[in-house]
Amino acid sequence: MGKYDLTTEDINKNIDRFLTYIYGSAISSKNPQIFFVVAGPGAGKSGVETFLKHQLKEKGEKVAVVNSDKIAEFHPAYEDALAELLSEERYRVTRQFVRPATPVIFQELQKHKINILNENIFNKGESDIEFVKSFKKAGYRTSVNMIATDIFTNRLSCYEREARALENGDSPRGISKRSHDKMYNAFVEEIQQLESQNLCDEINVYVRGKSINKPKLVYQLGDTRYQNFVDALNTERTKQRREIFSNPADYLMRIKKTKESIQTNGINPILTEDSLKGLQELQNDFIQELNNEKHRYR
Repeated sequence: MGKYDLTTEDINKNIDRFLTYIYGSAISSKNPQIFFVVAGPGAGKSGVETFLKHQLKEKGEKVAVVNSDKIAEFHPAYEDALAELLSEERYRVTRQFVRPATPVIFQELQKHKINILNENIFNKGESDIEFVKSFKKAGYRTSVNMIATDIFTNRLSCYEREARALENGDSPRGISKRSHDKMYNAFVEEIQQLESQNLCDEINVYVRGKSINKPKLVYQLGDTRYQNFVDALNTERTKQRREIFSNPADYLMRIKKTKESIQTNGINPILTEDSLKGLQELQNDFIQELNNEKHRYR
């Protein structure tokens, strides 16, 4: 077996370790809820999570934060994978634990009526639909919460998060452009399906607020400000794109500062080079799209 390969015993042992971690802070609820926080990498999901947790706390409720990234941390060689592997290979390695562990974990939490906050991409087709159905059948109220952010904001935020991690002496997660762009709109079609099958008790669209932990709600199911959640997503993203392009120097300065930070604090030469190449690619894409925008309005 290789360093990152797992036996069935390894998987079961670390599932138990994850559940012990969850049960240390979560309690059963008479009216359990699952909150899906849906957006691509870098959109600001953690801010919405903090906001939702605070709302539940005010109601005297607790919630377990369960997502693939958190489950991946319980792979027994997770820290080594962070330090040694590029993002694509690290993803492949940690899925060896995440894939078999996830259904077991959610079944246990359903059984104990635990409130759940789950980051989700909703890009797996019918399996996602069945996943949501399983919670409805278990008596859960389902809330889908999306974050509308422009793709340039998302991509740069991923690198800024990486820079902060390095500054704090932590190993960053990282993500490739290919993976990022693939997930940017992946959830839209599936949420439309969930809505058409009446599997969503709530559908909310947020944008980032002045404080990262206080997002602004711009759409909720039944709202008349927009035709539907897709219209809300697209309109808010367009507003943000115009705002970014109104001051491109600010965006380019953020890229420059992020490059300098990663260059200074990088702990692995290969990972550092990969991140700097990604930031240069982002800068080139931004300048090209900015020029395209100028040509469109000539």
